[in-house]
Amino acid sequence: MKHIYTSIQIILALFIITCNKPKEESSSKGNLIFVIGKVDITNKSGTLAAKKDSPVGEGDTIKTGEKSVAIIQFENNAASVEIQENAEFSISKFNAKEQELVSTRGNFWINAKKLNKESNFNIVMPTAVAGIRGTSFYAFELKEEGIHGICHCQGAVDFQDKATNYKGSHDTDYAVLTKDGKTITMTPEDYKAAGVNFESKEHKHSSIDNSPLGKKGGMTDEQIMKLKQIAMKKFSEI
Repeated sequence: MKHIYTSIQIILALFIITCNKPKEESSSKGNLIFVIGKVDITNKSGTLAAKKDSPVGEGDTIKTGEKSVAIIQFENNAASVEIQENAEFSISKFNAKEQELVSTRGNFWINAKKLNKESNFNIVMPTAVAGIRGTSFYAFELKEEGIHGICHCQGAVDFQDKATNYKGSHDTDYAVLTKDGKTITMTPEDYKAAGVNFESKEHKHSSIDNSPLGKKGGMTDEQIMKLKQIAMKKFSEI
């Protein structure tokens, strides 16, 4: 009987310790609300195939394959990111004071806001760093031309090119392109010259139908070619 009483005491003590143990803060900072094609999440635990509602957190890297797309919805509606095909996107930091997302390749479309006045929200890209101030923008690569670009869809972005130390705060409807250590801006007038109606309310950068970030891209091959010609002319004049 004495042994039974002692065992009960031990069990009760363990139960009390477990109940009083502080709960660990969840490492999840958001979820994948859309997944199509081959999408993987890699972290310190390994690599797993992503699916809808998969959680993502600090240190996670999301990779998309050909014809594949993933959309992240971060906590507190701080940001939504559409990661397009053949891209790699990481969550470096995401807390009340600092949010840092890293794109190492591919295209993405983001709608983001600062969590509070004291926080810093930065997007690190292969050639540039963008500071978020309540912003929607599209980052893209033109591999054949060796161009990295950002389209400023809504709100201002504090932009810094890492190779040339170019700095600027660009507002709605502007694009910033870098190539071979050179940086240019594409204005609404440039887009009009290419036959593109580029008002901020009509930006279309999604690669899927019914994206929560906006409509699917709809520029014609002719419009894209004219924009490339304008951009290459600007680069040649620097």
